[in-house]
Amino acid sequence: MSAVKYLHVGTMKTLKYSWSMVRCFAAIIMVLLLIFTASPVVAQKTDSAKLEHVTLHLKWMHAFQFAGYYAAQEQGFYKAEGLNVKINPASPEHQPINTVLDGEAQFGVWGSELLNQRLSGQPVVVLSVIFQHSPYVILSRKDRNIRIPSDLIGCTVMAVSGMGDAQFKAILLQEGIDPDIVEVIPASWSMDSIIDGKADAIMSYVTDEPNQMRMRGVEPFIMQPVDYGIDFYGDCLFTTEAEIKKNPKRVAAFRRASLQGWEYAMSHTDEMINLIIAMPGVVERGLTEEHLRYEAEQMQLLIMPKLVEIGHINPGRWKHIADTYVSLGMLDPDYSLEGFIYEPAPPVDSRWIYVLLFGLAGIAVAATMGWFVNRQLRRLVTRSTHNMTIAMEKAKESDRLKSAFLANMSHEIRTPMNGILGFAELLKEPGLSGDEIHKYVEVIESSGDRMLNTINDLIDISKIEAGQTEVEVSLVIINELSYNLYSFFKPEAEKKGLQIFRKNTLSDKEIIIKTDKEKLYAALTNLIKNSIKYTNKGSIEFGCQLKDKSIEFFVKDTGIGIPKDLQESVFDRFIQADRHKSRSYEGAGLGLSITKAYVEMLGGEIWLESEEGKGSQFYFTIPYRPKSKD
Repeated sequence: MSAVKYLHVGTMKTLKYSWSMVRCFAAIIMVLLLIFTASPVVAQKTDSAKLEHVTLHLKWMHAFQFAGYYAAQEQGFYKAEGLNVKINPASPEHQPINTVLDGEAQFGVWGSELLNQRLSGQPVVVLSVIFQHSPYVILSRKDRNIRIPSDLIGCTVMAVSGMGDAQFKAILLQEGIDPDIVEVIPASWSMDSIIDGKADAIMSYVTDEPNQMRMRGVEPFIMQPVDYGIDFYGDCLFTTEAEIKKNPKRVAAFRRASLQGWEYAMSHTDEMINLIIAMPGVVERGLTEEHLRYEAEQMQLLIMPKLVEIGHINPGRWKHIADTYVSLGMLDPDYSLEGFIYEPAPPVDSRWIYVLLFGLAGIAVAATMGWFVNRQLRRLVTRSTHNMTIAMEKAKESDRLKSAFLANMSHEIRTPMNGILGFAELLKEPGLSGDEIHKYVEVIESSGDRMLNTINDLIDISKIEAGQTEVEVSLVIINELSYNLYSFFKPEAEKKGLQIFRKNTLSDKEIIIKTDKEKLYAALTNLIKNSIKYTNKGSIEFGCQLKDKSIEFFVKDTGIGIPKDLQESVFDRFIQADRHKSRSYEGAGLGLSITKAYVEMLGGEIWLESEEGKGSQFYFTIPYRPKSKD
């Protein structure tokens, strides 16, 4: 108490002593502020010289897919930046990755395969990401019964080299399928081959070909890469290192105008549709206003303009894509992303000198006050610091893990909240079709479920920490409980192409026990949910058996497994948030911790056996108390 009183009195004296200095520096700040506000804004120089001619090479023929660049040209955004831009559509003979590298075009549009080009030694640089999610899907006729990647074994798949083929290979490898046993042939740039059955499937854009199939009376079936753990970027704007080095201002100007065009295009859909439908070759390809509108609607989900700033690049996302290739053996682990992502130079502005002086004055005030206050506080801190130095070491690791946990919680709450708010906002748009409303509501429901699961886990772990969780014993029919679990998880498992089995060795007299039904159900639910999440092929099996005076429950899977160095700590409350690989999967990372707490409350113990890449087996026991006994 005396130390606190001393600190309070000392601080008050310090503040009083330094007040005169604060007033002095405040006067300096006011003078600088007057100078700053009175200074004329330095007008940006406008170059009235001849417009610079540059070429943008698209990755496909004219479509809404490139609406932002058309808008930048039509609305004069390029011209305002001193550019005369020629926009060339792609063809089988002329692909943007080649024309840009050869110097025939200064800028191009390509997918996340830009990363493969960069890591293979090509000097490409990504300027902006337009599609935050890849539009590539595996498309087939529904009547061909191709439902999962393994159905493609022995089939013929069409793909354009460098356009989605890397993602296709990643899907196969993720599912344990040798890509060599699936025949990949060059795409014909026409839907005839897939519709006529000359090819079994095609790597296509979800914004385009599925709707074209429907327009021709053929029902499509779509396999989404994200369902198999492959979530890459889509269309990106790119250039070369040489162009950036030689013409840095031109690159910055082109990027600014292009992003401005995309902002305009995504908020003026009908206007852009009317512009595109009149472009050469659009109507001739059978595209209609309705199809372009469908394309624009699908692109809203991929670009997410109301949730993510158009053009936003997340270096961590590119690293995740590269790490995915590494994990699948498609890339050496010693890769480097240095120089791959464009870093625009900040504009030069003479006003910086005033801002600098203003900031320095503020720093001087803060530093002066801090020095005086710190001198008083140092004496108090010194007295107690030496008593806290063992305690600090013990808490250091815990604090680090808790910080990682809090960061993870922030992600797990903000991500679904963004989905809920963003798509709720989209529901306000007039003229939505029934399919659009249904799709938006599904996203909102999915995001809501994810957030609810996170909140429930937080509530459960908080109750456990506070000792407010009680065991409520009742009669439990094991067969009924296991059947309910099987029925609940069967659709989710089958959606991923997994088999799920339940195994029960208890006799009719042994199937009714006394325990806490809710905690037993929660423990098994968490284990089965984890198994499905971390298993991409194979099966899940769960059940129980009698072991002496206890009943042993188990959940086995053929999933990714757990490294040996993490098996001892996998039940710790904060450890999963600190595992960098876990961010490939959504979730709060509290399930196993809650499960362990519940099992121990029921008087049992939990353990695991796992081999990385082959699967995991979780076991736990609880005392066997049959119905006939007290």
